[in-house]
Amino acid sequence: MGAPGVSESTATLNARQQQRDLQGPSPTRRMPLLRPDRRGLPQESVATAAPSAVTAPQQQSVGSFAPQVLATSFTAATLADCSGYPPDTMGVVGPTQFIIALNGRIRSFSKATGVADGAINITTDTFFTSVATPGYTMGSTNFTTDPRIRYDRLSGRWFISMIDVPGNNGAVPNRVMLAMSDSGSITPSTVWTYFFFQADTAGVLGLNA
Repeated sequence: MGAPGVSESTATLNARQQQRDLQGPSPTRRMPLLRPDRRGLPQESVATAAPSAVTAPQQQSVGSFAPQVLATSFTAATLADCSGYPPDTMGVVGPTQFIIALNGRIRSFSKATGVADGAINITTDTFFTSVATPGYTMGSTNFTTDPRIRYDRLSGRWFISMIDVPGNNGAVPNRVMLAMSDSGSITPSTVWTYFFFQADTAGVLGLNA
């Protein structure tokens, strides 16, 4: 069981973003690409040589596999909108909107026209301020990264998750942060409820049970 969720309206989040915009843009960070170190590993003893000839796959008839025609095409964001590189681009379609979530920006568009509708257009640092690790300043000594966004048709809600990086270097345990909307179409009156857990405590209760 975690702490109760923290609720904020989209209008409150947009107002906080306007205040932060007056302070100037945040620095762009290059996110590390983490991979396991496989240097020096021995060759697998049962590995087999690649076949000398590769049989070409049989071509399927086009029919119903033909690509669909694009109905709406637009630029949702550019690298200038991002706080980090790579941007970890995510985007999802809901009942009336298309919403992007990437490193540095959450922005909504009309699904019908592809035009930004102004419902939400804020940085991810601003969006998750209320549940970020305390003792660190978002955009200065802490930042958000690794976005995920989903629209759940059964509940009619949007879900956005990210982690924070307190200390900016990965040495401090981070939080996994989750935001849930109370409606399927995002407006200034939409209320977001935030939850979090600290990454290094996940599963502790289950292990001790």
